[in-house]
Amino acid sequence: MCGEQISELGLDSEVLPVRGDHPAAQNRFLYVGGALHALPTGLRGLLRPSPPFSKPLFWAGLRELITPRGKDPDETVHSFTQRRLGPEVASLAMDSLCRGVFAGNSRELSIRSCFPSLFQAEQTHRSVLLGLLLGAGRSPQPDSALIRQARAERWSQWSLRGGLETLPQALNTHLTSRGVSVLRGRPVCGLSLQAEGRWKVSLGDSSLDADHIIMLSQLLPVEAAPLARALSTITAVSVAVVNLQYRGACLPVQVMLGGSWLQTLEARGCVLSRELFQQQAQEAAATQLGLKEPPSHCLVHLHKNCIPQYTLGHWQKLESATQFLAAQRLPLTLAGASYEGVAVNDCIESGRQAAFRLPVVTATLTAGQASLPPSWKLALRGRGLASRGGASGGAARAGGARDPSIPRPGMGVPERCPAGLGGGCAVGRKGLDPLGRLRGGSSPQDRLLGGFHFPPRRL
Repeated sequence: MCGEQISELGLDSEVLPVRGDHPAAQNRFLYVGGALHALPTGLRGLLRPSPPFSKPLFWAGLRELITPRGKDPDETVHSFTQRRLGPEVASLAMDSLCRGVFAGNSRELSIRSCFPSLFQAEQTHRSVLLGLLLGAGRSPQPDSALIRQARAERWSQWSLRGGLETLPQALNTHLTSRGVSVLRGRPVCGLSLQAEGRWKVSLGDSSLDADHIIMLSQLLPVEAAPLARALSTITAVSVAVVNLQYRGACLPVQVMLGGSWLQTLEARGCVLSRELFQQQAQEAAATQLGLKEPPSHCLVHLHKNCIPQYTLGHWQKLESATQFLAAQRLPLTLAGASYEGVAVNDCIESGRQAAFRLPVVTATLTAGQASLPPSWKLALRGRGLASRGGASGGAARAGGARDPSIPRPGMGVPERCPAGLGGGCAVGRKGLDPLGRLRGGSSPQDRLLGGFHFPPRRL
């Protein structure tokens, strides 16, 4: 859906893709045992042992094909993967994927909610591999010239020339030019349902009336107290983003620290200081990329509670929320990263679905009007339309718009990671060449777009 919106906003020429034949798309690395290991690719890579895996991945695939269908309505990502593909794939590959996408713990995250296509493939065809091959769980896809180009060139990732913040900026310009009022920097302090069935939205020193509310946060009114109690169990983790610049280095380094690692530090009473994050980032860059000298510049940003965690049973919370809203007939719709996808494109699709479920919007579009009525006002809490779970535009730029089932380049696993500990920090070298393409090189350091480093247990 994000690609379709890019075209609608006239940003096609600003897209910077990573095509399938680019070294950055063809090379993936895991950091295990103090070394980078290239993940196996192609048939040859599946038929021979490739460190850090002790056996050819062919045997994991064969095991998956003969494993019976699971009987539980939900399962943790780790349990699901271990049952179908074996303990090594679960502990190395899938655990790294959960750290990179959700900054979370694969032993707590739900396979049904985090990777619904894998869950549906098993339920429909008994085998995940067969199900994915036959298109299980695949929903109808939007179409545009840009989307067709992305499919033909097998894009693995993409960004915008000015960063992903270009997307909410263009969307803001598009809306305001059509008479829509976008209120920024005006936190919503409260909601109350009036006798006539309209909402009163308190903005601190002022208020506005609304016919319907699309919630981008969990600031629910008293009329939805049972719903608020259910959704309050959907937690989120924080992520610190550290940008480092080294003298003589062609590319900047970005390190992401967070998830369960930060939660563990907080539980131990550690102060989450700028100095701590910078120290861990520099250690990661030195260990994984060989950058031993102190950086010339450093920027540290801590994004609090920016990635929701879809833990075991998350789908039941969503079903309860849907049933409550239907029974109470409240003029209220839930949308955002806390429900059915944490990526930017998931959030955009969530908002689109919420808007199309509104009768007034449906009538407006059916009448052929190209824009929303000027009388509509959107009260947005936070700093931007494309933020993830409350993070600023910087987090959106770091995350990108991507399918959560596709690993980020270079996600890694610690040499000695405490059992059950998710999160960590990702370190990567990235940049654009003079033609606006992502740089690549012949060495693992040049090709590396990301890796993971975990602080020792003493922290």
